Amino acid sequence: MSEDARRQLARLQAQLVRALVEGEDAPTDFDRRRLTAAAEALLSKRARATARAWPRLARALGDDFAGRFASYARAHPLSHDGSPLADGRAFIRWLEGAGPLSDDARLEAFAFDARYRIGKDRITRRRGPCVRVLRLRATGRLVVLLRLPLLGERWL
Repeated sequence: MSEDARRQLARLQAQLVRALVEGEDAPTDFDRRRLTAAAEALLSKRARATARAWPRLARALGDDFAGRFASYARAHPLSHDGSPLADGRAFIRWLEGAGPLSDDARLEAFAFDARYRIGKDRITRRRGPCVRVLRLRATGRLVVLLRLPLLGERWL
């Protein structure tokens, strides 16, 4: 295969990926119906992975989870990390922009933020001691999370 043919193939493959993931125009001669079906299947797979990684969030949103996640995912391509944890955290930030979250969703984000840190292209586990405090909206109760190396987490 010539170098020009390789470049052309790489360009078409990149265009196909953008069509599947970002909703851009597909390369010519592709069946748009099948491409749309494949894109929806990928979106559904992404939503299921996020729901497994963020079960409290999925339960808190109930039947609205799939629709709201689809709206988010169409506007926000998957991060370089590709992790459902990072995707779920970004989804929560997006949801917060649309209005207040339920206490269950806030608690799950609270626990995630105490355990992990999101860097440029990856998630890393936090090290060292951690104290976090959250006031629940529904009850006004205060939740305290204390994490100490070798002793684990304690929720008060």
